[in-house]
Amino acid sequence: MYCRRSCDDDHGTHYRTQRVNCVDGEYFFATRESRWHGPFFTREDAEHQLALYVHRMQRAEQGAHFGQQLAAQAALSHKP
Repeated sequence: MYCRRSCDDDHGTHYRTQRVNCVDGEYFFATRESRWHGPFFTREDAEHQLALYVHRMQRAEQGAHFGQQLAAQAALSHKP
């Protein structure tokens, strides 16, 4: 499956893999940045925390976009 974020390069194909893994009875989830988060006691806990993580990252990206728009508007309004 091809997935592209606004900050990703146009090159390459990215495949979705299993993000929640069990190691020694503890659950972890992986991010696109190749970071592991955990441990969690159950798969459900890990999946819930993964959903929260994705939501936070989406909100942060939207906030960055909004900040860029505000800066561009401010720059335009200060031009003589």
